[in-house]
Amino acid sequence: MKARAIESEVAEALLDIGVSLPLLSFRIPFRKKPVSLRVTMRRPFLGTLVRMSRIYAGLGVTYDEMAGFSQEQEAEFMAGHGKDMARLVALAICRGQVSGRLFAWFLARIILWRCDDRYIFGAGLMFKHFLSTRSFRSII
Repeated sequence: MKARAIESEVAEALLDIGVSLPLLSFRIPFRKKPVSLRVTMRRPFLGTLVRMSRIYAGLGVTYDEMAGFSQEQEAEFMAGHGKDMARLVALAICRGQVSGRLFAWFLARIILWRCDDRYIFGAGLMFKHFLSTRSFRSII
């Protein structure tokens, strides 16, 4: 039980800091290492949580099931729901009211076509902690 509590606290700390994802990577002449553009997913606001919850409800799969996927099941899931997963990641990055409406669809397209699928699926597993209402329980 203690290990579960420690995992939960670590997940909470990561959500406060944010999770950095590599978006684009390209090479510049006369430079040894490629340059990579990274974006950060942070804890979303309540309005963004509502948007994300609508998308999650349409997936038809729980996060516990996603964590147990084999390589083939993961590929099958990404083939069927890759656009929705990219939208979830884009909403976690563009988490404001205006930026979520204006830029999330564009960022989702970039994520879908330029980001590695391992990062999209891994970021999708982070949404289990995003959709928690723990911070609102004291208010209720």
